Amino acid sequence: MKKYIFSLILLLFFQKIRAQEVQPSIEDKAQEPKVTTYYAQDSEKEVEATAVDLIKINLISVFSGDIGINYERKLLNKIAAEAGVGVTVKNISREGLIDFFEVEDASRSAKIKRTYKPGFSFTASVKYYPNDASKAFFFAPMFRYRHYNSEATIEAQRGVFKEAITLSDFLLTVGYVDYIQNAIFLEYFAGVGIRNRNQSLVSTTESGTIEPNKIIKMGPLISLGLKIGFQVKK
Repeated sequence: MKKYIFSLILLLFFQKIRAQEVQPSIEDKAQEPKVTTYYAQDSEKEVEATAVDLIKINLISVFSGDIGINYERKLLNKIAAEAGVGVTVKNISREGLIDFFEVEDASRSAKIKRTYKPGFSFTASVKYYPNDASKAFFFAPMFRYRHYNSEATIEAQRGVFKEAITLSDFLLTVGYVDYIQNAIFLEYFAGVGIRNRNQSLVSTTESGTIEPNKIIKMGPLISLGLKIGFQVKK
């Protein structure tokens, strides 16, 4: 499943780049906000109304059990800051990412039954837009933190064991903000970086012995994302 998601987003991303190369003027003019002109004593000054505040959700991260909301604020002409918070539940997918250090261990035993509890997540990034903030292409360093909680019971054993997995990611991303309506947009992005995985789970041996399963690993990461959002007008 992750291969199909990865390929679909990659295809959309590069098709958008190709479309921009072929018809930049037509699409840009259709999507530009209205322009207000002010008259001064000596010259005429043109001021363009730009997107100042954006609210968005990451459609792909939902599959990794991260349900959240992001807010982007324009700081300077070409600089914007974004932050997001969310609730984590069961991670059912790798959200179109390649995890080079996927953990395979006895914590995945069929004898272990898990109940997933709410956790939390947050993201933060500073974006640079070559043209204008909150429009078209951007480059951004991003930090992402996800904390997953679960409770485990083991066959033929008494007691409930509390577990946790924490993922801390640092990524360098490139993306594109595509306005599909005046105030509604899609945001595609891809990034490479590193991930620190801190895992505290229980595991069992073939004889049924319960053992703690503590793993801390760091490794490379590739991630893709797709967000949908709207512009807040003031």
